[in-house]
Amino acid sequence: MKKLSVLFIIILSLTSCVTAPRINTFVLEDGTNQDFYHPAELKGQTFKVSMDFTVQYRGDSVTKVTVNYSLIKPSMQVNSLNGASFTLDDGTSVSFTETKPIYLDRNERIYRFTSQMSPEGFLQLIQQESPQFSIDFKNVEYSFKPTAKFKKQLMSAKTQFVPQY
Repeated sequence: MKKLSVLFIIILSLTSCVTAPRINTFVLEDGTNQDFYHPAELKGQTFKVSMDFTVQYRGDSVTKVTVNYSLIKPSMQVNSLNGASFTLDDGTSVSFTETKPIYLDRNERIYRFTSQMSPEGFLQLIQQESPQFSIDFKNVEYSFKPTAKFKKQLMSAKTQFVPQY
């Protein structure tokens, strides 16, 4: 019995080390489903980005994707961006549209933005191994690599939205 208890504790501790991506699912009044993928980080050379996705869909069809992201402790003050996009594994890019600042804290150096991504672009993104996120600020491009947690978020979305996966 004692060996069984020790085995149970070992298995429990090993499985608790593997965490699933945090996703909240809602049903909107019009019957549309909405998934909120909690923030995950991308790392750059001088600062990092925390990004979350809100995906609306009906059945298997993605209808709207909102991307919110925070630039955390950049060395420069950021009031607006010229552009934001993901570069996919094959070198093509998926650009964000309607980028707007939603929170700017100059003292803490946290700058939060919201953008839209096309449903087609989102479906391309979630099938990538290691997409790079880029922002264009004052004609200087900053690139960010996905962390393991960010890749888990993409894999979770891929499992849900890509047929035969």
